[in-house]
Amino acid sequence: MTYGVKLPDGRIIGFQDSTPREEAQLIVRRDFPEAFKKKEGLGAEFSEGLASLIGGTKTALTAPFAPKDVAKRALLEEQARSAEFESGVSLDKLKKAYEERGLLGGAGELTRQVPLALSGMAPQIATSLGSAATGARIGSVAGLPGIIGGALGGFGASFLPMAGQNIARQAREQEAAGQEVDPRLLAAYGGAAGQASLETAALGFTLGKRVIGKVLGQSEKEIAEGLAKNATKYEADLVKAAESKLLPTVGRGAARGLVELPTEVAQQIIERAQAGMELFSPDAIKEYGEAAYQATLVGPTLGGAAGPLNRAQARGELQDLTERRRLEQAGIQTAEEQAYKASPEYVAELVGRRDQIQEEMSILDGILKGKAQTDEEKQLKREAAVNRKNLRFELNQLTENLREIAPETPGLPPTLEQRKEQERNRLDEMATLKQLRSTDSKAADD
Repeated sequence: MTYGVKLPDGRIIGFQDSTPREEAQLIVRRDFPEAFKKKEGLGAEFSEGLASLIGGTKTALTAPFAPKDVAKRALLEEQARSAEFESGVSLDKLKKAYEERGLLGGAGELTRQVPLALSGMAPQIATSLGSAATGARIGSVAGLPGIIGGALGGFGASFLPMAGQNIARQAREQEAAGQEVDPRLLAAYGGAAGQASLETAALGFTLGKRVIGKVLGQSEKEIAEGLAKNATKYEADLVKAAESKLLPTVGRGAARGLVELPTEVAQQIIERAQAGMELFSPDAIKEYGEAAYQATLVGPTLGGAAGPLNRAQARGELQDLTERRRLEQAGIQTAEEQAYKASPEYVAELVGRRDQIQEEMSILDGILKGKAQTDEEKQLKREAAVNRKNLRFELNQLTENLREIAPETPGLPPTLEQRKEQERNRLDEMATLKQLRSTDSKAADD
């Protein structure tokens, strides 16, 4: 039995029932590309990058169970993607624009390709950062430093897609040579290990240590440990990063991103080597040039954008460090104050101030009792009343402090409760005295 797949132009392509319909869709995409309108633009670049990421990961995970079938399917998916999407990023397109429209045309084409290249790489970058963050958190549970867990997470996110791409590359070259598709998995996975290591290191270097620290969820403990190891250098680097100007920061970030050039070229060399291809043929040199060009579009742009983020992160860390030191200093001062307030010297200081206030209040009482005759004397009396009120408030506060820390201090006025108790005792004494007098009076009458 057979079934048909209808193309957009009306043609119907027949397939045996043994061919899965999903596979049939891929085959018609590959074999009849003219029947479909190619997708292009930012969305298409992102979709192709995401599809490649998912497809490579799936291939790497399933290849050990059925190497030949999985490799054939990976090659078919790759060919279908090439037919479905029109890549807008190409060194040949840049050369053509320059040849046809001159320097301005070439610059315009370069500007057009930068966001396309970033869009195509966005799924892989996002996956790597997300996996690094997850790895750091899982690693912290196991007692690993954040950088170790993050590196393992980022490595895993790159390793699987690259292993899948290596398997597909082997299948492509074997098919082109008329050979049976039979992937060498050890070479594919071994090559991917090297490629993923390069990718993880290059991405971390491009983004900078503070952005990566933020992604990995660098804890206050880790920051404190870094500060403790070399406080002077740590703080100097922090201040330098926080106070750096915007344009130099962007420039340095872009320069860091140039590390992507040798990284991408090295990854292509590994990909060709694991597929058994020549490494220095004209085709190989052209492939390396294309990889270096695309790395030039992505690396410096990503690094330039990360520069201000690193500066902002440094400013935040510096502010936190300043606040932490302020609180530590305040804590030291508070402890010193509490220790002093528990000492006899502090009690003596309060008593001395109390006696001084009482003397000043006595002088002011004399002024207030006197009769004011002139305007100057009336003004002096008003000022004396204000000053006495302030001194009374201070004396009350000081008395409360003495009651709290040295309740046995001589000369302290009684509290409200003490006055009430004294009044109760006085009334009880008066009642007792009255009763005794009444008893004595009755005895005299008898």
